[in-house]
Amino acid sequence: MPEIQQWASAQGQGVMFHGSPRAGITEFDPYGRADYGLFGQGTYLTDNPSVAASYTAKGLRAAGGPEGRTLYGVQQSVKNPIDMDAPANIDAWRGAADEYTDQFRPGMTNAEAFREVEAAISQEGLPKWEGAEMMSDVIRRMGHDGVTHVGGGRFGRGEGPAHRVVIALDPEQTQITDSLSVADMLRPQMRDRNWIDIA
Repeated sequence: MPEIQQWASAQGQGVMFHGSPRAGITEFDPYGRADYGLFGQGTYLTDNPSVAASYTAKGLRAAGGPEGRTLYGVQQSVKNPIDMDAPANIDAWRGAADEYTDQFRPGMTNAEAFREVEAAISQEGLPKWEGAEMMSDVIRRMGHDGVTHVGGGRFGRGEGPAHRVVIALDPEQTQITDSLSVADMLRPQMRDRNWIDIA
């Protein structure tokens, strides 16, 4: 949408984007309202404003309807994210997660190693929030303060354009710089159907 691209261009260099069904957010709390996403708990940001705008439809029912759909411009300060697309440092994963699993093998990517640890933790029958904290702790023990990966098409379904994703683990790593209501812009696409909670 041209309005979104125009707004995003005015945000300045280095700004990333987050889409939410909720208006009026003043800070992101990865331990509060955030869901456990593709690579764990955190504030998910993208360099593509159109991709972020698509996430404004996620969780609409819980948010009270489409009126709050908002795109946020965000400065992030993640300094040393682990790249989930890169080859895994098996020694680092063993050192950080050996209490959960020893099923690391040469040639794994960080994403595959993450899934191995995640599967082991999920078998412990812990509350979801506790498992999420344990996954974040593993990332921190390896010396990382966030996560990054290339989004779009990860599951082989052609899920839109490739875009850089950064996942901030702590509230202090993000600062909202601006916001844009996209409810009126995107509502015509929803005219003939009920809004659906896809969370």
